[in-house]
Amino acid sequence: MRHKINTYLSEVEEFLGYYPIQVTSAILDKIATLEMSILIVNLIFSIVKSLLIIISILIIFSLLMKSVESKNFEIAVIRMVGLYKRGVIGLIICQSFLYVVPALILSFLSSIIILDYAG
Repeated sequence: MRHKINTYLSEVEEFLGYYPIQVTSAILDKIATLEMSILIVNLIFSIVKSLLIIISILIIFSLLMKSVESKNFEIAVIRMVGLYKRGVIGLIICQSFLYVVPALILSFLSSIIILDYAG
């Protein structure tokens, strides 16, 4: 749309001659304002999205740390039975997947539903 308006104004300017004139349009100014506002809204949404991602990572990390701290005695007993450090680390990683995988599935399903409803 902007290109069409610029083309039309260029034709008008060429028709009027090569005098020192400048053709402007209020529509072009409003389009530029609208484009700038769209960029600002996109920036705000990107910032909010980044903050929500950081908050969710911190929540999952704190839940995992709380779970590991509460099972400190159980981990010590398992180590005494003969499980190596790699096995304990594997248990912690499996437990973290138990937090992350359902959250990912739920987030993808909810985003699909929301996008279908909004679209």
